[in-house]
Amino acid sequence: KPICAIFENWLGKAFAKLKNRKRAKNLQINIAIGCTAILFVALVYVLFAAIIPEVIDSVMTISENVPGWLQNISDWLTKLAKNNANMQAQIKDFFTNFSDKVVEFLNEFLINGGKTEVVISGVTNSLKSILVLLKDILVGGVSCIYILHERKKFAVQGKMLVYSIFKGKWADKVMEEIKYTDKMFSGFINGKIIDSIIIGILCFIVTSLCRIPYALLISVFVGITNIIPYFGPYMGGVIGGVVILIVSPVKVIFWAILILIIQQFDGLYLGPKILGEKTGLRPLWVIFSITVGGSLFGVVGMFLGVPCVAVLSYILNLAIEHFLKKRNIYITPYDNTDEM
Repeated sequence: KPICAIFENWLGKAFAKLKNRKRAKNLQINIAIGCTAILFVALVYVLFAAIIPEVIDSVMTISENVPGWLQNISDWLTKLAKNNANMQAQIKDFFTNFSDKVVEFLNEFLINGGKTEVVISGVTNSLKSILVLLKDILVGGVSCIYILHERKKFAVQGKMLVYSIFKGKWADKVMEEIKYTDKMFSGFINGKIIDSIIIGILCFIVTSLCRIPYALLISVFVGITNIIPYFGPYMGGVIGGVVILIVSPVKVIFWAILILIIQQFDGLYLGPKILGEKTGLRPLWVIFSITVGGSLFGVVGMFLGVPCVAVLSYILNLAIEHFLKKRNIYITPYDNTDEM
């Protein structure tokens, strides 16, 4: 919706000279929706184009490095059991057999494609999943386009419903709260997306400068998982650490330090700054709402805690002001120069 609105504003200036205003309006809306859809598809394509080759490369690297890792573990355990010849023989036999099975598995399923019956079964299940996914994408895409095209009509119909149920004064209050709620939730979602994009770009720059392998892949993971407050950044860090571990175990230490610094910067400054400006909450209340929401409702509570607290805070302030006025009590707003 916000992106579509931006395109509509740009196109509104371009079509302002058309005499047929109805036709100009339809062209403006339809082209804006088309541009939004194209931008969304292009973004998804870029993400997959960046991730899939890196994932394939990681899988192939795993298949090549696993035998060496197993041999290193075997040598290390053998050295620990240097005073026990029987134990050394058992360790060597175990890792030899285990390594052969792992290599056979990797050759069959990751390199040579696996056994025929397994491939047929896998292809059948994959086709079913793809068909279901395509159906969901088609229904979801058509629904999104329809909602974008009719969103202003839906808003008018909703307003008519509110005023048909409530009387004038209360209807105005309800509409005011609905508008504020929409502002809070859209502001938080937009702010979180902006925050995640900044963190993803920052992560890519830092990892590229530090020559950490798969910088683009792990930066995309960090950016996407960063949308989930608090829990997401560490999940992205763990995924990135596993990917780096495949290529260079030593650099996992540098990655852990980097991701800790980046997420501290995001959690203590960038995130509260952006979300605080979008929702009107101070950084302390942003952290509080994410913590309490997460403890009560899990991931959903972590994500929606900030806008919910912002709306509740707004309603509470209105109620406090109302009762203070009824009692003829006037208190000046607190600022940094006063003491409570």
